[in-house]
Amino acid sequence: MSSTLGSAPGPAVTVKSYPVVAGAGIPVFGGEFDPTAFHVSRRGSFPNDVTITWFTRGRS
Repeated sequence: MSSTLGSAPGPAVTVKSYPVVAGAGIPVFGGEFDPTAFHVSRRGSFPNDVTITWFTRGRS
């Protein structure tokens, strides 16, 4: 997958989304509330409806 879709440069968050709901899940972030702006730098999808989105911190 990474050779096809590449990766985002710099501080980034990658989110993979699956079309499934399975229980309560695991929290993604812990600690105190500290809003941080991210923007979508790249998005990809697959035939099985899985998507992957790269978010880069702030605006460049």
